[in-house]
Amino acid sequence: VSTFWPKFGRHGKENITVRDVLDHKAGLITFGREFCVDEAKNSELISKLIEEAEPLWTPGTKRGYHALSYGFLVDEMLKRLHPEKHSISEIYEEEIWRQGITFHIGRRPTTSQHSLAVITNAPAWKSILSYLRRPLRFAHLVWNHYKYDVDLKSANYPYFLAIMRRDIMPYNDASVTELPLVSVMGVGTAEGFARAVHEVFKKGLISDKIWNLIRSPTGADEDIVLSNHKPYGHGFSYAPHPVHKKEWTIRFIGNGLQVVEVDRRDEIIIVMLRNGLRAGDDGEQEYERIAETVIKLAQ
Repeated sequence: VSTFWPKFGRHGKENITVRDVLDHKAGLITFGREFCVDEAKNSELISKLIEEAEPLWTPGTKRGYHALSYGFLVDEMLKRLHPEKHSISEIYEEEIWRQGITFHIGRRPTTSQHSLAVITNAPAWKSILSYLRRPLRFAHLVWNHYKYDVDLKSANYPYFLAIMRRDIMPYNDASVTELPLVSVMGVGTAEGFARAVHEVFKKGLISDKIWNLIRSPTGADEDIVLSNHKPYGHGFSYAPHPVHKKEWTIRFIGNGLQVVEVDRRDEIIIVMLRNGLRAGDDGEQEYERIAETVIKLAQ
């Protein structure tokens, strides 16, 4: 990264690669100090925070989900690589979005906050029950929490975006939802999201050479934030294809069991969005069955 962003290479970050950032191996779950929603809109300020940040582990040696900081990191990298310094949301609006697609990165000014579904976290008792159903997984989560101390940092930095707050739900705040942050601020419908992904196919925005590069995962070592082992690579997560053996689908399961799954071979796109967020791993097995059924029926 420091080859195109020299000031990034401070405080032990000089050898961080683009792949380290994409695969959550950079150790930059936090940037050293808190910042507010107004500061988040200041690209120069965010850049300086990232430049002065110190990794929470030796970059490249561990993998830990950068739940919220990821969007800031990827956006600032891309601005330095794009010939016109465009952000991810600007590229999306110019090259992918078309009239009729009800999905954007950040709420558009013409879209009222009141038109969005109210986001709710699962009550605490459901979270407790979810973990009690899987005692070994819960024990592993506790072990990693005390061993690495990064899980809560990932979920709650920056605090104005914290996903585990019990006092308020940040994602019902108009000043937050208008933030064009790719890691957390997709605003729209499941159909709109699926159509946006399909535009990438239709417009040939990803060459066959790149598709061949990203068609398979590169590793499956443990994520010390999520305390799980799942195939990953190139900034994606993967799942075994239910029909074509030795093939993979690109799958990402987000907070509260929101899912995007892409079967590039058969051009099948599955999107599940919800405003009532699920607790822990609740519903993941049910989704597995849904995805398998959809892909098999679409063959």
